[in-house]
Amino acid sequence: MSSKTISKETYIFSEFVHARRKHFNMSLRALAKAAGCGYCTIYNIENCETNPSWTMALRVLKALNTNLAEYSAWVKSLKGGIENEKEEV
Repeated sequence: MSSKTISKETYIFSEFVHARRKHFNMSLRALAKAAGCGYCTIYNIENCETNPSWTMALRVLKALNTNLAEYSAWVKSLKGGIENEKEEV
């Protein structure tokens, strides 16, 4: 089994998708259907096994009743938390 390196952006997006899906109590199949893609695609996105295209990312965000601005704000809040932790050390 080969080791695969994933980008920080892919990891953050997968965590966001997982958290929002759980927040809405949505199954992988329901999310896949709402996004208009296959179950395996959503599974791979959530498990960091693929880098979603911009189109797919936007379709998933739309299916999660969110938009790019909300996702961007969430990412910025994470980066702020990470930067604050570094300053304290």
